[in-house]
Amino acid sequence: MLVRRSGESALLASQPMGAARDYREGEYDIEVLSQPVVRLEKIAIRGGSATDLQLPLPGQLAIDKPAAPATGSIFAVRAGGMEWVCALDPASATERIMLMPGEYCVVMQPMGPTGSGAARTAHFTIRPAQQTSLTVK
Repeated sequence: MLVRRSGESALLASQPMGAARDYREGEYDIEVLSQPVVRLEKIAIRGGSATDLQLPLPGQLAIDKPAAPATGSIFAVRAGGMEWVCALDPASATERIMLMPGEYCVVMQPMGPTGSGAARTAHFTIRPAQQTSLTVK
């Protein structure tokens, strides 16, 4: 995770999840480098006590893709629209991806001259500590 003083852009520290580290008393913004990134703002750190961050367990997406090479991306569905999360491997027919719980959309498009206008879209939900299987053909 990345740690910054609240409201500042300069990186103060990076540390693995679960590791303890001492910080000065104050407010911090934290980015958990998950997919998608989890941003926690104005986390209050008080002197002489530990501050635990509670995050849901990620889930796993098992995706079967078309046999023909295709490009694709995963997007998180948000109230204000969609947020790009990651690109899929165009050379792989199957992938397993760890994602934070939430609503998602995958968009796939065949590669090559026949790929124009043939995009496939599928919506799915990731639940904590569960696997979601998805086939996009």
